[in-house]
Amino acid sequence: MKSIYNGALDMFKINNGMYPTTEEGLEALTANPSAEKYPNYSSTGYFKDGELPKDSWGNKFIYLNNDGKIEIISLGADRAEGGKDEAADIKMSECKK
Repeated sequence: MKSIYNGALDMFKINNGMYPTTEEGLEALTANPSAEKYPNYSSTGYFKDGELPKDSWGNKFIYLNNDGKIEIISLGADRAEGGKDEAADIKMSECKK
């Protein structure tokens, strides 16, 4: 999660002056959602292989942008929202720094 945030998302923001919206999601890191809105978008996207990384269970991460405050979430081992212990959601904001 932190590598997505500190790598691809930061480069996106450096190039475009903002992070993608929640609606644009992490998919905005692989294909420009709006050439008009993001004219400085990297011609190759923001991942070397052009594919979004997945969580440890092979699922897509959930991306939220709340006025520039970014959250990246994995639904964890149970692949469902919520859960406890090993089935708990994993939020970037709650990971140790």
